[in-house]
Amino acid sequence: GVSDAVRNAAQEGAEEARTVGRFKDRTGRLRAGIVAEFVRSSESSARWDIISKAKYSKFIEQGTRPHVIVPVRATALRFVVGGQVVFARKVNHPGSAAMPFMSQAYLKAERVIYREVGSAVQIVQRFWE
Repeated sequence: GVSDAVRNAAQEGAEEARTVGRFKDRTGRLRAGIVAEFVRSSESSARWDIISKAKYSKFIEQGTRPHVIVPVRATALRFVVGGQVVFARKVNHPGSAAMPFMSQAYLKAERVIYREVGSAVQIVQRFWE
């Protein structure tokens, strides 16, 4: 029962993160990469992790401070502003606000664990009545 409860909590937590994230996911990779992953289990314990596979997940979750962006494999950056293609040697990025989604997954998983344990306790109580 422990393993099932932890699996349910992780899966529902991952679904919560995919659903409630306020970020704009242009490619779909961020949401698709939020998954529940089995780690291990025994008779008395189980571990599943809720992970986000996108390398930039941390920047969305925690936000960023202002920073300079420079090209890595080219001489200029290329982007579109107001429908016009613009080139620049560097850009001063103003930073971005945090848009938590993994913390929401944790809170959902916690609620599911309480729900699952509560259900198990009720079953055991009925058994002993």
